[in-house]
Amino acid sequence: MSATTLDAATPKASPAQITAAFYDLNERDHPEGGSTMLGFWLYLMSDCLIFAMLFAAYGVLGGNYAAGPGPKNLFELPLVAVNTAMLLFSSITYGFAMLAMAKNRKGATQAWLLV
Repeated sequence: MSATTLDAATPKASPAQITAAFYDLNERDHPEGGSTMLGFWLYLMSDCLIFAMLFAAYGVLGGNYAAGPGPKNLFELPLVAVNTAMLLFSSITYGFAMLAMAKNRKGATQAWLLV
């Protein structure tokens, strides 16, 4: 039985390299696209179907309230507009933070996240 010893001259492998070598994970085993692309397109199509059903339901039932309160009685338009603007602004600031992070600009990333 031979024992292998590691000394200072032995190069150290990263945990990812050790895992890849142990489980024989190579690029050839993961072709470009494949199930990832299929999953993306399935999600996108299901999202389109959901929104199509919502628009169809609105088109059919949009003006019929069954003698109940309408949207003007339930919602205050200025409040809805402010909430929508806040959601859009937060999405924009998050997008700018992601762009700053991709450019390794830590200060700008933190500034956009604080806004």
